Amino acid sequence: NLENKESESSKVWISYKEGVYDVTDFVRQHPGGEKILIGAGGPIEPFWALYAVHKKPYVYDLLAQYRIGNLSKADIVKDDADDPYANDPVRHPVFNINNPRPFNAEPPLNILADNFITPNDLFYVRNHHPVPVIEPEEYELQIEGVGFEEPVTLSLSELQEMEQYTVTAAIQCAGNRRADMLQHKPVRGMNWGGAAISNATWSGPKLCDLLKHLGWDEEK
Repeated sequence: NLENKESESSKVWISYKEGVYDVTDFVRQHPGGEKILIGAGGPIEPFWALYAVHKKPYVYDLLAQYRIGNLSKADIVKDDADDPYANDPVRHPVFNINNPRPFNAEPPLNILADNFITPNDLFYVRNHHPVPVIEPEEYELQIEGVGFEEPVTLSLSELQEMEQYTVTAAIQCAGNRRADMLQHKPVRGMNWGGAAISNATWSGPKLCDLLKHLGWDEEK
């Protein structure tokens, strides 16, 4: 029984389609850390629907190494979960797509320098999850940690009422130009070209002002 097996302190079992896998020895190697444990004791399909980056041949090959048996036909769970990517926005057709779900893409390199400020619809996209649906009226920022006795929650309107600052800065994916690296040695990750970088103006309150506004004392 897969569910009972998960309760044993020394083993972590999961199922995928009809297979059963003992991934105990892989837990510490998992790039996502102990998040792998949220699927322990049951089918992994609902979680891979969300973390779709797992749907790669090398991941299937890696999982196959830990297969220890099969589910009975009565225990196989059909993957009928709702599509978590159904509300993702429509993207510009010019993008070079590295992964459709979660969506990861970059604009053609030859148009990247056409504008000092990268247009929003051409800004490179690096996602690990579906794009969240955010309602401005319901948005909240929670702050907790050293210096706070309990978490503090701020609304978007409260953040906008604070003094605003604007800076221009570029951000870049750490995997930018991985395609060039692959010409020298095999590396894991998406096959990014040289355009996983974009420039924008960013506005908002300073973090130091926000913390002081909440009573945080940097001297303590």
